[in-house]
Amino acid sequence: MKKVCLYCNWKVKPSVDGFYIEGVHATYLNAFLDNSRRCEIFLLSNVSNLPVNISDVFIEYKKVHLISLPAFSSYISAIKCIFDIYSGVKRAYDSAEFFYIRTPEPFSWLFGMHNFLGHKVMNYHVASNPLNVIWGDKQKSCLSRSIRYGFFLPEYFLIMFSAYFNHITCNGYYAKKNLPFFLKKKARVLIESTKVKADFEGEVIVRDLSSNPECVKILVVTRFFPAKGLDVLLKAFSEAQVYERCKLIIAGDGPEFNSIKKMAVDIGIGSRVEFMGHIKNGPDLNELYNQCHFFINPSLSETGPRVLLEAMAYNLYCISTDVGYARYVLSDDEGNIHGRIINPGSVNEMASAILEAVNNFPECMEIASQGRMLSERFTLESFIENILSVGG
Repeated sequence: MKKVCLYCNWKVKPSVDGFYIEGVHATYLNAFLDNSRRCEIFLLSNVSNLPVNISDVFIEYKKVHLISLPAFSSYISAIKCIFDIYSGVKRAYDSAEFFYIRTPEPFSWLFGMHNFLGHKVMNYHVASNPLNVIWGDKQKSCLSRSIRYGFFLPEYFLIMFSAYFNHITCNGYYAKKNLPFFLKKKARVLIESTKVKADFEGEVIVRDLSSNPECVKILVVTRFFPAKGLDVLLKAFSEAQVYERCKLIIAGDGPEFNSIKKMAVDIGIGSRVEFMGHIKNGPDLNELYNQCHFFINPSLSETGPRVLLEAMAYNLYCISTDVGYARYVLSDDEGNIHGRIINPGSVNEMASAILEAVNNFPECMEIASQGRMLSERFTLESFIENILSVGG
């Protein structure tokens, strides 16, 4: 049995016989457990001091061995836990033979240090570029961003050098493009998805494509953070002058929830925007996808987004900013885009895309009917199989 360690700081909540974890992360753990290679799983993760909520999933210790780290929420707070992280990495290294290191987790270069002679297989999977995230936070001053950028730079390159001497994969071509030059040829592109094969076994909902429905439902699934472009979306929804025929449904939560909700009221579209809050990954979220017609990803910066693949699986017509792997997953083998790609941050392009989609509803839904087939190319099982095949 292959002993696999995942270094993913998922803010687990330890209990007596196991731990609680967000549903989307539990999906990953279960997929690793169900892999045909029959893996024994170790999880190196920080803990959370928050109470267990209804969306959390319980994982038994007898299924996944937890190596817990102290609670921290940022690189700065992780520095205070450096000795605990070192101890956790050492324990994980002694326990497993294969390592999936979600990058950039704090001090993940410690794995490379332990594996200096290369006895074990380590794969650094790049999910995002933290330098881009730091510099893209426009709410901070230029001086503040410069200080944070310079402070994190040595950590970033230590991780990248560690990846160079081991194995590296990237979540899409955008992530690969942003790697340091010495890793571009070495990195292998893999597309993450939360959809499993079983999700594609049921029948697809049949929508009436003959004419516009009484109310076109436009869905957004996101976190309420500045880089998610929700302010751009609300302005565009208002300017498109279609909100009387549409309802904008936004699922998710985060620090900007109240300010975005207030913005919708202030610009006069509050009655046509429904804020759902957090929807649990699984049947509840799937049902929401089934109820809608269009899906919008307004992000200003993104490595994925995984939610685009989820929406495609339910044949929603997708409008996405040109971020991450959006253009790649919406394209078929001939390069035809089954949706609409627009520039990030453009209110005019977003408004135009919404207006065009609503006015050409049957044609857009016909285009979207290929989404399920395109999404099925990227299942969680195939992603994990590709990860575990690293190193032979």
